[in-house]
Amino acid sequence: MIHLQRQLKLDPDEPEVNYWTGMAFQGLGDVATPFGARYNAKAILYLTRAAVLAPGRSDYRRALFDFLADSASQSPGALRLAEGMLRRTPESDPEYNAMRRRIELERRSSSSAGVRFDRLFLAIPRAGFRAVP
Repeated sequence: MIHLQRQLKLDPDEPEVNYWTGMAFQGLGDVATPFGARYNAKAILYLTRAAVLAPGRSDYRRALFDFLADSASQSPGALRLAEGMLRRTPESDPEYNAMRRRIELERRSSSSAGVRFDRLFLAIPRAGFRAVP
């Protein structure tokens, strides 16, 4: 991780370094679950940056979309970002239908009572940590 961050300081506009930094933060977020929100936010930042810097790289865009869709059960904001990506994707794109189906699946599963309870259950400890002086 240190090597990636050093490389980003030298060349912040290098798409591949942004991509791999985002993937590294995604891995850290997975390990830190359920308290990996900071890592997940950084993963979104760097994966988005890689996709913007290299719009022709469908693998960067797909990694960002998959991460957002995978995060949808813990974060309604991630689902909204994934929906925004779908809106910006032309229907002629080969991945459009798969992205649309994934969004529909995540909407259905995110709206279940169990998922809403899990979000509430996980939010209570986070709110408690912020309240402690």
